[in-house]
Amino acid sequence: LQEFQKFDRHQPIWIESESYKIGEVYLPSSLWQKMKQSPCLEIQLSLTQRVEYLLEEYSHLIENSDLLKEKIQYLRSRYGWEKIRQWFNWIDKKQWQEFIEDLLRTHYDPAYQRSLNKTYSNITQRIDCSYQKHDDICNALTQLRY
Repeated sequence: LQEFQKFDRHQPIWIESESYKIGEVYLPSSLWQKMKQSPCLEIQLSLTQRVEYLLEEYSHLIENSDLLKEKIQYLRSRYGWEKIRQWFNWIDKKQWQEFIEDLLRTHYDPAYQRSLNKTYSNITQRIDCSYQKHDDICNALTQLRY
């Protein structure tokens, strides 16, 4: 709330697509409703770019593979032991590319697509950034005006 209060109310505020519950924190109902009603911009990246980003952003999980396995194990009821063992094998062998690509394809992408279809039906623009470098994408997004 304190961060939101610092924003200029006359300028757009960009918010990443999230559910109303993030971990153990619930978004205020009024903010959640406003997010769902607002125009939505979809940024598309290549699978390789997404894997590179996740490797960088979640390096703490790569450095602590036991914690990563503990978190992955929660997906057992959805995907079964065979899939979990495959992921554990890639983790043990430090085959991060294979692990993250499969986790994205199997779990995150389908879940994210369901959420978008259900919650954010007002996609007004899609931007393909798969040909750009990460810093260039960030710079371009800060220049967008809606």
